[in-house]
Amino acid sequence: MWSGPQLDDMVDALRSGSDTDVLLDLSEVPFLDSMGLRALVQLHDVAASRGGVVTVVGETQPVRKALRVSGVNALLGVPDSDDEPSADVDLSLLHADVSEM
Repeated sequence: MWSGPQLDDMVDALRSGSDTDVLLDLSEVPFLDSMGLRALVQLHDVAASRGGVVTVVGETQPVRKALRVSGVNALLGVPDSDDEPSADVDLSLLHADVSEM
């Protein structure tokens, strides 16, 4: 499970690295508290300041609700409706690339 400090580390890595885009697979995240929301906003702000985007995929219903109630869904392009799919990304390609590292 990811915690606030781990997400802060991700924000710091984005600030200091050359990458501009972030793809977050939230399919195994059961809930999102204010620390997680804060970290997502920070990720968005850092990526946007560098011309990049944060793409969220696989969010669970409780996570999507937290994003919607807080308004963070609008920053991240997560649909308002539970019926609409999030970004269309082939995660098998991402996981294959990561496993080869």
